[in-house]
Amino acid sequence: MYIFKQLVTAFILPPGIFITVLLTTGALLVGLKRRLAGSALAVLGLVMWGLSVSPITDLMLAGLLRNIPAGQVLPRGDVIILLGGGVDDRLVDLSGQPGVLSESMVDRLVTAARLVVRLQVPIIVSGGRNPGGRVAEAAAARRYLMDLGVPAQAIITETESTDTFENAENVGAICRRRGFTRPIMVTSAYHLKRALWAFQQKGLFCTPFANGLTSLPARTYTWRHYLPGSFKAASIYLHEYVGLVYYRLRFGG
Repeated sequence: MYIFKQLVTAFILPPGIFITVLLTTGALLVGLKRRLAGSALAVLGLVMWGLSVSPITDLMLAGLLRNIPAGQVLPRGDVIILLGGGVDDRLVDLSGQPGVLSESMVDRLVTAARLVVRLQVPIIVSGGRNPGGRVAEAAAARRYLMDLGVPAQAIITETESTDTFENAENVGAICRRRGFTRPIMVTSAYHLKRALWAFQQKGLFCTPFANGLTSLPARTYTWRHYLPGSFKAASIYLHEYVGLVYYRLRFGG
């Protein structure tokens, strides 16, 4: 019964239901001699299936983690750079002000706050407003940091950036103006490759410090890992790959 429930859940709930429809329709069209249309639908269904299972998304993540330092030894530097990871300014947090940070951003922020306490260095928080937004992400993050005990005078906010390349440009200007030469970059491990490249293009070489895992642990996959799951991981990792290609095509390097 357990296996039956797992199979039914995987192929009835989205995205499994869409995969089932595509594969079934594709097979029917091939049977009706409409091979091209049927094959196209079947391939689309298989691609969607692949992007929803962890063996494939783990391979995608492994590519983003390549050449990222695996150790989490306490770094040394003169400033911490915290890159934004999302804010919902439709919501009001416990301060009564709009701006609730995303789960990934909270993870980054907690790591950065712990480093500030341990290293006793200032922190630059970089992140602007969403299109039509009411509050800059860096402003919301400042409230969170202060609630976690980071002194207000240690927090520098950069509120104009809307993407990673603008983060690099604007934070680089702050570092040059204030004389910071050994920045520590805190962001999600999957984001580090793109972020480090962008900052290097602006002449700022950072010590990376991921808030999550920096290498994939050994893992044994079972049949459950091959059932249709979520597109969330694939969406995040594809965004990073597309961003890397876009930056290199637009800005060179």
